[in-house]
Amino acid sequence: MVRAFAPLPAHGDIHARDRWRPECAILAGIAARIAHLDISTTVGWLAQLFSVDGFHSLDALQSLRIIYTQFSPNVQFEGITQIDLGTLAPRLVDIHVDSAVTLQHLMLPRTRLTVCHLGVDDITSFALFLQEAVNLVECTILIHYLNSDDFNSDVPPRSPVRHATLERLSIWIIQDQDSNTLRSILPWLDLPALRDFEWINRRRFHLSQPAPEWPLPIFLDFLSRSGCTLSRLWIESGLTEEDILRYLVEMPSVVDLLVSPWPYYGRPRKLMQGLTLGSHSGPDGKDLVPNLEHLMIHGGWHECEEMMQAIESRVRADGDTTEGKRLKNVALNSGLGGRQCVGEYTGAVRQMRKGRPLL
Repeated sequence: MVRAFAPLPAHGDIHARDRWRPECAILAGIAARIAHLDISTTVGWLAQLFSVDGFHSLDALQSLRIIYTQFSPNVQFEGITQIDLGTLAPRLVDIHVDSAVTLQHLMLPRTRLTVCHLGVDDITSFALFLQEAVNLVECTILIHYLNSDDFNSDVPPRSPVRHATLERLSIWIIQDQDSNTLRSILPWLDLPALRDFEWINRRRFHLSQPAPEWPLPIFLDFLSRSGCTLSRLWIESGLTEEDILRYLVEMPSVVDLLVSPWPYYGRPRKLMQGLTLGSHSGPDGKDLVPNLEHLMIHGGWHECEEMMQAIESRVRADGDTTEGKRLKNVALNSGLGGRQCVGEYTGAVRQMRKGRPLL
């Protein structure tokens, strides 16, 4: 189904077996007027889609979203050479493409882009992309396990890429078999405007494995080199509670925080005690992340006394923080604490907030 509205955003589902169905003809007929295009298609037919007569002129296109309805790593690049969106869509500022087709398969109007969500193949091409995409504000990169070897390099850059406008960087690792990817990426980056950093690793670690090594010195060097002030920090990849405490000391400005301490079922007493207002666990005897307003906790432990104390102290705004810096939102993943723990926590918060529960 294809729908178009002024100023002509369009949504379509394109399948290999019916490439020439009426929806394609409709899109081709209004291509020059489309401002926002949202397509669901199969990987193997993506290049053919953009070769349809009349679909080669997307002069008004500002945002493009491509979602793949069928994906297999064995056919991820079938039929794809390079799609020249720089020529097809010269006004494009926002692009979101699934990881099956990566940066090397797309020619983009890089200097115009402000938002991107793209698969990347190697650190060198990503660094070049950042150098050229000078107006980029939000960037999400997806690194598939098939390309992870190209990111696991110990060779440092001659100089980091300094990007003056990038405010949000999200790095997604899809089924990576190695934990060195972030260690390789960060030395290439200098991001003074960064406010929001997100690291998502979709690899599932076996419980018998040792804690994955987190490149804490490299991460702290990156923050120091950039001189950025983070307000949102989401790291979803098995750091130890000691690592989390060490980097939180350096980030008093964080307002929105995700913690996922490793091991998954281990009770992180030190971390929760450190997050408790009034514990004075930060520099110079001050509290850690005193401005925290949004907290997400991932884990699988069942004893939750320290966690509840930390959350309750933030709801009450005890300690060094002002009345305006109370915790506003808490999210606990489904494996955390069990029903009894979550039930106790929810009841306590409801009582404290007088009908304004955080869950």
